[in-house]
Amino acid sequence: MADAVNTALGDQEAPAEVPVTDTPEVTVDTAPATPVPPTAALPSQDVQVWVSSAVISGVREGSRPRAFINSILVEQGDSVNAQFGITFDRVDAERNLVIFKDRTGAVVGKRY
Repeated sequence: MADAVNTALGDQEAPAEVPVTDTPEVTVDTAPATPVPPTAALPSQDVQVWVSSAVISGVREGSRPRAFINSILVEQGDSVNAQFGITFDRVDAERNLVIFKDRTGAVVGKRY
């Protein structure tokens, strides 16, 4: 069989040997990752209760979002509850949410 292969290839020289270089050493860090604390503030219980009981009767999406919240028309940035410092932050049209923000920066959403 070797004769048949040599005949088929003719008098070609065998390819030159390529020197094998050392493979790079790979190290894997198995130390556990340090958890990153959340940066967003959590809303208080009072804020969560107010948002869950708010009545959203109409929403206008777009560059200047507006909403009827508890029978009052509010625009983005307007205060909707002075006692807890809750403002109408924005509308998330993809998820059908009205987003509220309190004075601590905590964010709460409610479906419309």
